[in-house]
Amino acid sequence: MHADLFKPGLHVVTDQIFNAYLAEVRKDGEAVRKVTELLRRYA
Repeated sequence: MHADLFKPGLHVVTDQIFNAYLAEVRKDGEAVRKVTELLRRYA
């Protein structure tokens, strides 16, 4: 998925691909929130 961001041109995004991207972004966001909370707690 990451490689799609660097393709030189537009490509068709299906609902399935969009949902996969969305799920990945949500997972990454959750990880960032957890790390931020740990940093605030122990810093």
